[in-house]
Amino acid sequence: MIIPVLCGPTAAGKTAAALALFGGQESVAISADSMQVYRTMDIATAKATPSEQALLKHEMIDCVDPEDIWSVGQYLREARGRIAEHLSAGKRVVIVGGTGLYLKALLHGLFDAPGRDAGLRMELLAREEANPGSLYQELSSLDPKTAARLHPQDTKRVVRALEVLKLTGETISHLQSAAAEQPPWTFRVAGLTLDRAELAERIEKRVDAMFADGLLDEVRMLLRRSCHEGMTSMQGLGYQECLDHLAGRISFDEARSSFIARTKALAQKQMMLFRSLQGLIWFHARDIEGLRRHFNTGKGAAP
Repeated sequence: MIIPVLCGPTAAGKTAAALALFGGQESVAISADSMQVYRTMDIATAKATPSEQALLKHEMIDCVDPEDIWSVGQYLREARGRIAEHLSAGKRVVIVGGTGLYLKALLHGLFDAPGRDAGLRMELLAREEANPGSLYQELSSLDPKTAARLHPQDTKRVVRALEVLKLTGETISHLQSAAAEQPPWTFRVAGLTLDRAELAERIEKRVDAMFADGLLDEVRMLLRRSCHEGMTSMQGLGYQECLDHLAGRISFDEARSSFIARTKALAQKQMMLFRSLQGLIWFHARDIEGLRRHFNTGKGAAP
């Protein structure tokens, strides 16, 4: 089973391309965007509009509240489950998004490690301080494969390996190997590009449209429900600038300029990250016919 993947920098036109290629068919788009997972955060995240979703259903958006903790591991588990469900129902699935880490996890697998345990770490570090080298010796006996690739004095990584072992009951080498196992799907990846000047213009217009659509009011609503700048959700593009403006730290013009500058920087970073995706072929964002041939799709094409 071949699954199309549409990626590209922010504002390149991924949603428009997905609609042109797959809209109106028995298809489902799985979003690969780390900000669109948050409910009630709709404007600066550029989610597909209701009219767009009427043409092509988008999933993996509105998964959690802004106050909730969300990880790429959670994304990977849920996205894979939904892909399998839709494929078994005979629908075509397309991956659409711009978060490089999410795309790499879907295409190449991910080791979803347990969180850090402060108490356990303090205990391990105290043992190492009392008896230098003891942690590496312990790791060598419990997980020789990991120990073999670590320097005996790399205390940080030795502690992490032992922490994972004690928290999960599995060696970190085994978990990493298991994470590399891929589902029985083949991904065909297309990256969308635009001339740099055109992309910059689109970013500026998109930012202005977001403010016109009520971005500041959306952030005020989030503040009323006790969201704050310390939350991961509130550090996304546009939200941080609005928080600074509403707190009186910067003017509106400064907020707008910062939003635009950070978005342009993200676009450049995304282009770099996408180059690590295996099999990626670049297309101009308006080359719908080229994309259609690449994905072997068209109106009435079978899933």
